[in-house]
Formats: sequence, structure tokens, C-alpha cells
Amino acid sequence: MNFRRTRLAFIFVLFCFAVFFVEGSFAQMTASAPRTVVIHAGRLLDVKTGKTLTNQTIVIQGDKIASVGVETQIPAGAQVIDLSNATVLPGLIDAHTHITFTTNFAIRG
Repeated sequence: MNFRRTRLAFIFVLFCFAVFFVEGSFAQMTASAPRTVVIHAGRLLDVKTGKTLTNQTIVIQGDKIASVGVETQIPAGAQVIDLSNATVLPGLIDAHTHITFTTNFAIRG
């Protein structure tokens, strides 16, 4: 039982550190000019229609999606991420994780 509490306390401390780190990084990002990121998506799920679109370009300025399309213009100086072999799911998060999963089945709490 003590090991379990120690492990939970450690995970809690890591979580708090991560929140603090992300919060500080976010504050620094918002203080500067909005960054432009372009994603080349091989497949893109259109969550409004439920259709999967192919060969789409997504332009993100700051924290907003500026445009999506096949022949979207890429702004100068934009960071380009090539996901042409992947499916992009905008607005959907894969929240199925096993952060506390252990493969050592001998440990019982």
C-alpha cells in the first residue's frame, strides 16, 4: 500500500510540474506574435460532415485554424509539418491512456 501511495504522489508531482511548465510556455507564446503552422494531412476528418478528405493543407495562425483546403497558400516563414501519411482528427483527442499501467504483475497494492 505504501508503494502505491508513493507512486500516486510521484505522479501527482509530475502532473503539477507539467501544468506549471505548460502554463509558463503558453504565457511566453502568447506574448509574442502569433506563430503560423502549416500541416499537410494525407487524410482529414471533417467533423461537421463526417467525411474523410484527402490531401488537405491546414493553416494555423496562433491558436486558430485560418484555412483548410487542397490548394491553400502557405504563408512565408510558416513551420510546415508533413502528415501526408497520417489521418488528422481536428478537435478530437485520443484520451485513452494508461499512464499508471505497470507490466510488473507481481506488485499488488
